[in-house]
Formats: sequence, C-alpha cells, structure tokens
Amino acid sequence: MPIQILWGNDLNAQNTFIQQLIDTEVSKEWKEINVTFLNGDDDEQVNKAFDEILTPPFGDGYRIVTLKK
Repeated sequence: MPIQILWGNDLNAQNTFIQQLIDTEVSKEWKEINVTFLNGDDDEQVNKAFDEILTPPFGDGYRIVTLKK
C-alpha cells in the first residue's frame, strides 16, 4: 500500500488533494472507518497514526490517515 507525504505551506492545495484522494480511492461504504484525521501536535495521536497506518482498510479501496501539525 502506498504512502504519500504532503509537505508545504499551501494548505488549500493540500486539503484539495486530500479530498480528491478520498473521493477517488476510499470506498464510499467504508469512508467513516477508512479515513482518519489526526492532530500532529498531540503525541498520543501521533502514536495512533502509526497504529492506523498498520491497519488494513475495511472493504474495498484504501485507508487514508492524515496527520497535520
């Protein structure tokens, strides 16, 4: 499963790209389970991101984990 890292100051472009990725790659039926938004300022959520990344997606499509700082 691919991992993509987005880096930069253009948050609008990042958010647009992430939403397009969610719309095209995540199963609509499993979206609530396979898409996770986390806060990179919280150490506990950083650890949770690693757990989420290692968990395979449910149903068809990909799992997307966003960790923003």
